Amino acid sequence: MSMLENLKNTIKGKLDSVTAIQEVHAYPEIKFNGYPAATIVPSENESDFETTTENTRVYAFAVRLFSQIKGSGLEKAYGQMYNLIDEVLDEFDKDQALTGLTMPDGYTLEISEALPSSVGLVAETDLLMAMVNIRVRILIDTKIIT
Repeated sequence: MSMLENLKNTIKGKLDSVTAIQEVHAYPEIKFNGYPAATIVPSENESDFETTTENTRVYAFAVRLFSQIKGSGLEKAYGQMYNLIDEVLDEFDKDQALTGLTMPDGYTLEISEALPSSVGLVAETDLLMAMVNIRVRILIDTKIIT
């Protein structure tokens, strides 16, 4: 299994553990059976050359959180979304080592971090969407993986 797939599965598992979230998909989606809901997709990966034997890779994921406005009103929906964002950030802050993540030889997790991004309305729907960026920095020992 690729490192990207491994990370995606681990992050999805963490999102599944947030009790407020009803559904989590590891692909883009906008229709859900329950709300709040979340999707996770890879986003803006980086790589840096450190030394002749070590590289740093940053795997990034866009987590989109969705909630319905219908029935609660816009002001209340925004308040609920802010609480949901904090729950997701707290879940990742509690475990920056991403417990349960299996790393191949030569790969060392340095840190993971969750960063809030934006909140806004989804056009032509009754949905509010927030974005949380998950970044995972991994050190790679090129002597071991080659």
